[in-house]
Amino acid sequence: MESVFSSKLHTNYVPSDAELEEIRLLLVAPEERVASMDRKMEEMRTAMKTLERQRWELSEVIEAHRALMSPIRRLPQDILREIFIYCLPTTHNAVMSNEEAPVLLTQVCSHWRLTALTTPRLWSSVHLPIAIPPRNQADEFDVEAFDKARVEGLRTWLQLSGACPLSISVSSGHAQTITPSSVRSLMDTLIAHSSRWENIKIVLPAGSPVWPLIMEISAADLPKLRNIAMEVRHDGWGIAAGHLELWNNGCTSVGLLEAQSLQEIDLLDAHANLVSMSVPWHQITTLKIQFSDFRTTGISMESALQILRHSPNLKTCALQLNETVWQVGVDSDSPAHLPALTDLSISEGTRADASLFFRRLDVPALRHVAYQKLKVSTQPGDGATPSPTALPTLLARAHNVESLLLDTSSLTSTDVLQYLSMTPQLKRLSFDVNDHPSWPRSRTSWIYGMYSPRLNRDTAVLTDTLLRGLMPNEDNASFLCPLLEVFESAEGYLSENELLNFVRARTDSNTPTFVPLEQRCRLKRVDVWFSEPAQINLKELLATQIVGGKLILNANYPIETPLHKSYSAWDGLPRIATVGRGHTEVRPAARRISARRGGGYW
Repeated sequence: MESVFSSKLHTNYVPSDAELEEIRLLLVAPEERVASMDRKMEEMRTAMKTLERQRWELSEVIEAHRALMSPIRRLPQDILREIFIYCLPTTHNAVMSNEEAPVLLTQVCSHWRLTALTTPRLWSSVHLPIAIPPRNQADEFDVEAFDKARVEGLRTWLQLSGACPLSISVSSGHAQTITPSSVRSLMDTLIAHSSRWENIKIVLPAGSPVWPLIMEISAADLPKLRNIAMEVRHDGWGIAAGHLELWNNGCTSVGLLEAQSLQEIDLLDAHANLVSMSVPWHQITTLKIQFSDFRTTGISMESALQILRHSPNLKTCALQLNETVWQVGVDSDSPAHLPALTDLSISEGTRADASLFFRRLDVPALRHVAYQKLKVSTQPGDGATPSPTALPTLLARAHNVESLLLDTSSLTSTDVLQYLSMTPQLKRLSFDVNDHPSWPRSRTSWIYGMYSPRLNRDTAVLTDTLLRGLMPNEDNASFLCPLLEVFESAEGYLSENELLNFVRARTDSNTPTFVPLEQRCRLKRVDVWFSEPAQINLKELLATQIVGGKLILNANYPIETPLHKSYSAWDGLPRIATVGRGHTEVRPAARRISARRGGGYW
């Protein structure tokens, strides 16, 4: 728009009265054009809304007809049921919530609801958390009404499962606010179907009123029970709130452990006199007995040996051995023959020596070993003297170990090198990794963190020196672990350059020609944690090995956090919280001029 005031625009020029009138007359025509444009735009918006409404209505009709052609409508009933089964959670039992299958499947349509409600396998597992009334909100939380609704819901759930074997898990937090009367109806409903229990997992505090109800069940009431897992939940400090008095030497019968179809036993912080019980050891395939407080608890080596002698079909075993000395009569040469045992996880107590225990094991099929030597930091005069590790005794009797998981906190480099020299068939080597099914769970307990020696560069086991022992070279033609495929480490002092050399030396394309064909390296996965920030790009330098899935590399580095907070111009001033647009800020308790038009204050 042409204007005689063009040179004055966007300046501090102050027009005179005559110029003000001239400006008003100059703006009449442009303002009329803008008003005309606004009217046209409004007409276009109205037309656009009409088109959008018509399009939506037409789309609704189209989608409704397309839904009629959906392939899932034509699926046979048996296939739809099978799909529903695959919708169930895989890491835990089904929960009584409409956020997951099977309840979620009943809320899609009437056809799906009917199909789900008439598919017993969908309801054959259930997780039952014991409700804990809030301590400070007892008046607002109607526990009786809540429990009554849950009992009815559980009863209906179990009825829908028909005659299917049941997988059940029961858990609760602290037991102080749970009374026997509040759980009796719930547990009675569950126990009424004990003849169909196949898998049961119980995670409760030692003082929970649920335990006595569970202990009342006899072995005759559990004809289908195959797997039992019991865990005594800890209090806020990680200490088991007492232990199960019923499981002491005074109790010689626990139905859950004497069921005649039982095959798997998993106990954590559950003190049971298993030797005196009528456990069907001849058919047990999985046995795990572990404790979180490794200082004073664990199964005695004498008891463990007696159990293993009666368990010829054992395939997986995880034991935490305490420091109990061998009793009279245990020195007999009678071995424990375990021809099917493939997985063995042993955690030696603070002063235990499992050498005699290992010497009595016959394990020809052993393939996977997890080993942990527990000891607390010793102080002068406390009487604690570190004992040598017993693992070599076991490895000398197991000649085909393919997987070795080690907790290095109580080991030396010499120990590890000795283990590796005794396992030429090793395919997986893991340091301080907690991902094996039979790895002792007490490794991550709060007590371990308090009492285990701190990692330092002088005593660290996993260093560049160890890596070099695993590399093939002309001076080391008989290098350690020639068949290694997986290398994992969660702690240690490895350098990136040495790991780079290690990976290059252990991949097919870089295997030296002097290495025999039957010993060609086949490294497939490397998962390590570094103690220092990244200095080089390992994935870029190993691109040739990674391309095509030949090698999976996971390099993890410490997260860098600033030592000090960011500088602020308000540091040192009293602060108050002020609410801004969509967020809350902390500002000094002084008035600030607002940026809003017209000025003002915060």
